[in-house]
Amino acid sequence: MALTARVAELAKLPTDVPNAALFAAQAGGVGAKACRFSPTGEWLAVATLKQGTGSVSSSTIALFETATGRQRHALPADLAGYAHADLVHEVSWLRDETALVTASSDGTAKVWRFTQPLSALPASSSLAPPGTPGSARRARLSEGLGGDQLAQGLSREPIVLQHGCFVYAALFLPPSEALSLVAAAGYREGLGVSDEEAQRVATGAFDGLIRIWALRSSGAVVERKLARHNASVNSLGLSVDYSRMVSADGEGAVHVWSAEG
Repeated sequence: MALTARVAELAKLPTDVPNAALFAAQAGGVGAKACRFSPTGEWLAVATLKQGTGSVSSSTIALFETATGRQRHALPADLAGYAHADLVHEVSWLRDETALVTASSDGTAKVWRFTQPLSALPASSSLAPPGTPGSARRARLSEGLGGDQLAQGLSREPIVLQHGCFVYAALFLPPSEALSLVAAAGYREGLGVSDEEAQRVATGAFDGLIRIWALRSSGAVVERKLARHNASVNSLGLSVDYSRMVSADGEGAVHVWSAEG
């Protein structure tokens, strides 16, 4: 009833359809597959595919400041390598904007943690606002600048969630829901006290499995595999109150998962 009442309240609020262009940005590369606003709307993460030699491709993650339309940062921080070795299908933020999770065709999902607010990190002054003459070219030439500062704001290397097949979806789970999903089938062996407060991520992959991961300082472990789909899990979503998770697959099947088990 509480959720129904909340939805009714939201329906009464005035809304405007976004129909006016705010800014245009060029993240470089040969195309973008995934983009997502941060929860506060202050940041925009865009996954950009970079074409390499032959059939080799890689992806980076550009972070734009929405107030100015300026690209402030890029992942990986030093740009010595790449965020992913193939197309990125999903970009999702942690609610407090201290981390991102990305899902890719390279067989991994990666969690990028920030040790300080992105707004506190200096950006390269040569990243001109979009729309100015030559701004796209300067952005591509200078996107590596400021990498040292961002590297200082990242928590070491990203946490890699290895799958062995294409990963199409990823999102952070609130701790209470994650533990409920893990405990639903009595799967609690091997979990220590410190795991109660561990951050958790759900991923959907080509093999039809949804994996619930616990993130630890030493890496990540799979706590549970949800196996109801007979095709690749292409999308995951959470309800407004975070009590339910929905998954959809390549055959059109949709499953709703309750945190109440």
